Amino acid sequence: MPPNPSSVTMQDLLANAAWARRLARRLTADEATADDLVQETWIAATQHPPDSDRPVRPWLAVLRNLSIKRHLAERRRDARNATMAMPDASHSPDALLERMEVQRLLAELVGSLDEPYRQAVVLRYFEELSAAEIARRLAIPAGTVRWRIKVALDELKKRLDERHGGRRAQWLAALLPLGGARRPRVRLWPWAFGAAAVGTALVLVVGAGHRAGGSAGPAGEGTARNASFSALSGSGPPPVTGARSVPPVDLAGCQKDVERLRAESAEAEAERRERLPPEELFAQGAANPAAAQAVTPALERILKGDRAAAPGYSLECRTWACRLLLAQTEEEERRTNEWQLPLQRDEEMRERTAGMGFRTGNPTKDPLSGVGLSQSAVFFKLADPSGQRVPQPRPAPMVVGNAPPPATPASCASERATLRSQIQAAHAYRDAHLRADERFALASPDPQLAEELRANILTEIRGPDGAGLEVECRALICRARWKDAPRDWQNQLHRGAWFRRMVDGLSVGRELYFMMAPGPRGDGMGFVQELVKRFDSSRRPDDCVARFPATGTLRVKFFLPKTGEPNEEGELGRISAMYGDVLAGSPLAKCMQEALFEDVLSAPLPQLPVGGAVVYKAFSFPRGGKEAARAKR
Repeated sequence: MPPNPSSVTMQDLLANAAWARRLARRLTADEATADDLVQETWIAATQHPPDSDRPVRPWLAVLRNLSIKRHLAERRRDARNATMAMPDASHSPDALLERMEVQRLLAELVGSLDEPYRQAVVLRYFEELSAAEIARRLAIPAGTVRWRIKVALDELKKRLDERHGGRRAQWLAALLPLGGARRPRVRLWPWAFGAAAVGTALVLVVGAGHRAGGSAGPAGEGTARNASFSALSGSGPPPVTGARSVPPVDLAGCQKDVERLRAESAEAEAERRERLPPEELFAQGAANPAAAQAVTPALERILKGDRAAAPGYSLECRTWACRLLLAQTEEEERRTNEWQLPLQRDEEMRERTAGMGFRTGNPTKDPLSGVGLSQSAVFFKLADPSGQRVPQPRPAPMVVGNAPPPATPASCASERATLRSQIQAAHAYRDAHLRADERFALASPDPQLAEELRANILTEIRGPDGAGLEVECRALICRARWKDAPRDWQNQLHRGAWFRRMVDGLSVGRELYFMMAPGPRGDGMGFVQELVKRFDSSRRPDDCVARFPATGTLRVKFFLPKTGEPNEEGELGRISAMYGDVLAGSPLAKCMQEALFEDVLSAPLPQLPVGGAVVYKAFSFPRGGKEAARAKR
């Protein structure tokens, strides 16, 4: 990589070598470690040199961060060594059953978390991914991931307090031994090992809150919390839980239980996988190039259609799901329906897939030609991990048991308890993520809401007299059936302001299910559109192009988060924006970004709750008629 002319030179850095070494010696008592810190600082400076318009010494203080990282790594290593050196009493029957019970409870609580918090916990502690890795998988900021994990852990602490009558010391003492959990040798779900990781995280969070002086739990339990945290960090003995009498394990009967539970566990896992959104299923999978190779010819045929070539795309498959990324020009984006609808209706793709999810496009530009592009994503589940066609109706998943039965009473009891935990966690997930039709079947009729929704549908979709349209509502779930419905009538519904005020979500299939808002709600999309319209009619864009003359288009995607959730930058209570097309990154674009931040992104959000909204706007320069009219005046 060529050197940045605005960066400081190595001579400038070496001139401060003595100062850097003195700082390193103050941070560590070991001379060799200080030399290592200084050397690592020089390496960081050569890879990412500081700008010449800034003082060098404040930047060189990066070795403080290197010292902290080194110290934390040493503490973790010492803690691991101490854990390995401790006598292992975790295989006694009492400790085994105690641990299994805690795993069952944690798995149940994690499975009952709302999305997207459950997803963040599963990926962080059950799949063992870092916040940065999760952010890359889900295409969201790392700050958003950390915020979701924090909210999830706070909710888990609250539910554990409720389960134990506010006695936090009781569940802390039970969770603490899970800190040294290791993966079982048998092939099981990640729930059991992940429960240990979540338990460790909860104890650490509570302990950190106690050390910081915060009210981490109910009053009067500070001593117990402090003891738990000290034990986890290796500065004291772990607490002892009460023992209880356990009958001997009948190995033959236990093996029969395990055989049955393995089959139930496989069925529960298949049902959980069926309910997972395609995007989440993709994030949890492993690389599956064979499926991508099998699906590619059908995708190429559908995307190309009657055009000379298909739009630019890339396909990645992981175990049970695939992600299709498309980079389209403005003209190609206008013709999206030419491939989107066939993709959903194509007979071959219907046999290869088991559900699809579409994500709105983000403005960008081709790095070589500078042509403005929109990057969209399509996630779809695979009917079979091989990517091959599976004709409908599809057979029930076959359960094939290849693993031998447990050989000892202890291993059998361990696997039986773990399988029961997995099944219960899967059932908790199912109950917390019922499909729209399942929730509809359990609710009570609401004819007044049904009549209101039917009238709004007919008002929005003008022309038809409503013959054949049946609307039935139960609680806050409404089902719509329309025989001989107008083409693409589902997409037309999104245009109505009433829809954005009344409807929280839409489930599209053979029948249309509306998830109605529980109370009064604002029109989030209309709010953003009004802000953008007001900005476009102001002098701000003209002032920017007057200062930085340029010709081209700047496309902006505005994102209003659902009330109570962060935007795409991880910020609460604020609109975010993404910029693309030919002018992206230019001085004119930077001026527009500053102006939009002040006039649109910093605007206070509506008082009423709003659902998430996405608004696109293309700013073209020169400004055309309006700018010419001003010049005449």
